[in-house]
Amino acid sequence: MRKKTSLARLLAFAALTATASLWVGNELIEWLERRGTIDTQIQGEQVQSVDEAVFETKGPWYQTSTYGEGSLTSSRFARDKGERWRMFVLGGSFAMGTPYVNGEVPQSGSEGGISSWIQADLGARFPGQIEIVNAAAGGQDSRRVLEIGAEVMRLDPDVLLIAMGNNEGNLGEDQVRQQLRKLGGYRLLRKILLGSAQTPGSWFTPQDVDSEQLRLGFERRLRKFLERAALAQVPVLLAAMPINLGYLGFEPGKLLQGQDWPPLGGDCEVGIRTFEAQRFTESIEALRSCKAGPSSQQPPPLGSYLALAKLESGAGLNKQDQLALRDSHGDCVSKGIESYYSGFYQRSIEELQRCDEVAHALSWIGRARRKAGDLEGARNALQQACELLPHNRTRPSLNQIVRKLSDELDHVHLVDLEAAANRLAAELGDGIPDSEQFLDYCHMNWRGYAAMADEVLLRLKQLGVGPPGKELGLPPSQEQLRELFKLPALQ
Repeated sequence: MRKKTSLARLLAFAALTATASLWVGNELIEWLERRGTIDTQIQGEQVQSVDEAVFETKGPWYQTSTYGEGSLTSSRFARDKGERWRMFVLGGSFAMGTPYVNGEVPQSGSEGGISSWIQADLGARFPGQIEIVNAAAGGQDSRRVLEIGAEVMRLDPDVLLIAMGNNEGNLGEDQVRQQLRKLGGYRLLRKILLGSAQTPGSWFTPQDVDSEQLRLGFERRLRKFLERAALAQVPVLLAAMPINLGYLGFEPGKLLQGQDWPPLGGDCEVGIRTFEAQRFTESIEALRSCKAGPSSQQPPPLGSYLALAKLESGAGLNKQDQLALRDSHGDCVSKGIESYYSGFYQRSIEELQRCDEVAHALSWIGRARRKAGDLEGARNALQQACELLPHNRTRPSLNQIVRKLSDELDHVHLVDLEAAANRLAAELGDGIPDSEQFLDYCHMNWRGYAAMADEVLLRLKQLGVGPPGKELGLPPSQEQLRELFKLPALQ
């Protein structure tokens, strides 16, 4: 008579079989994804965490993996670097070089970001000895930046350049979900259940209400990474980020909060992007065309964009424009805005100081003080506004954390890009960074990126962490590189 299998053994066998099946299925899904047969990523979520390795080995090379190419530019560099000097550039879209590098706007080339200028300069001085690897990606916050940093720390870097802070706003996922996202089977199941369409959201990174926890989390993650870099004996250049204080950015005010933005395209996107670049007259026509189109494709604050574009262009507002301005900004801030554009700057300041919408009010107070010639007062108000509502810019408090850690840790060296942007602003205008060097909320024109690269090059030389050996050539001039990179001339 056969002995009956115990319930415990049956359960153990079932658990083992299920685990093995899940493991085999997960490995198969990840193999198919690496081959490009399937895609487990939900659009818009690729830059929230590192789910797979962003670099892989292929023969004698390291190269950007299929997964990595979903967010990073393609790179290839030798596994055995020999005598070459290797720098990795880490960060978000600013460090990546948007719009020049990732092609967000039509460009005849793909050069113009910080990496391009550093490579061109050092490559001319030390021919054949320089590897600048652009490992930055648009949209990612410090969590993913530092996850990529941990990966490239194993790829024999001589120095890391970290320039991040524009995308901080969420407290992030819990540890369990972070680990689950590394499983291809989980990602595929989640994509099937949730759908692959991009989730509507704001034009800017959503901001968690607990800004103190954001700052603490930023410092904790960064400190942990820097301590790890010290153990690996990898020098780190840590950037205090440039801030576009003159940015006229906004999103729906308290009366429109909770309304999602549709995926943008056509005239709606053209209108907002030209507005972002402060080409206000040009934006009016596109915004009007957007308004004449389907309402389902219009962003919630379209009317306010159009009203402000008219005001900046010197055109008057009709009744509909005035109502749109009040719908997005509220009566109090709108009243201060109208006084500002009427040239009554002191009255505008007094009106705005009575408003409950503090962040928006401070932004316009700063603009009014700037027009009135109070540059110190303007800078203070604009910095406070950025701290409260950053609009995809780096909060000043995050730059203070960067400076603090650079002072405390021996192998960490400050690269003060904020100060460099302020100096460039003084050369070009009144010293407050704005559209003279920025294209939108945080991305710079090529002149701005070149100035930031100059600051990095200066710090490499000052600190003695740049390429060793004798310089064998002279770098091209900025104008020569502009032509080589096929970049447009700037006024």
